[in-house]
Amino acid sequence: MRTRWSEVNDSDIAREAGEALDRAVDVPGSVKAVVHDHVVTLTGDVDWQFQRSAADRAVRYAKGVTSLLNLVKIRPAVMVSGVKSSITSALVRTARLESRNIRVTTGAEGVVTLHGTVRSWAERREAEQACWAAPGVIEVVNDLHIEY
Repeated sequence: MRTRWSEVNDSDIAREAGEALDRAVDVPGSVKAVVHDHVVTLTGDVDWQFQRSAADRAVRYAKGVTSLLNLVKIRPAVMVSGVKSSITSALVRTARLESRNIRVTTGAEGVVTLHGTVRSWAERREAEQACWAAPGVIEVVNDLHIEY
């Protein structure tokens, strides 16, 4: 039984990280962990941001991990047309947001940018989450400013 933090080696961390990724039902098998000097590097491809975040959460707090580098790429299985209208509709449906002050622009290959103003950090996060929920989004640039 290991009792000291310093006794945990990279092999122990790699084994625990692999098991944690296997246990995480929302992380696809394409995500792998490599450990060097107590730093975990995640690689692979996923379809959604929530899967990338789940992989991060699965290994971040494992015993012995000093840092985490998440290189998992979002590569949606299908690029969906109408991403902008889907996000705009979602923002309108979200009662907590004053959506008329938010502009959505979409770029090549699933990059979405938010412009405008919101009233709080919570609204800023809510608008970003609405973007991540749209199919085909691989990156969200949140340029929303908070106006009190």
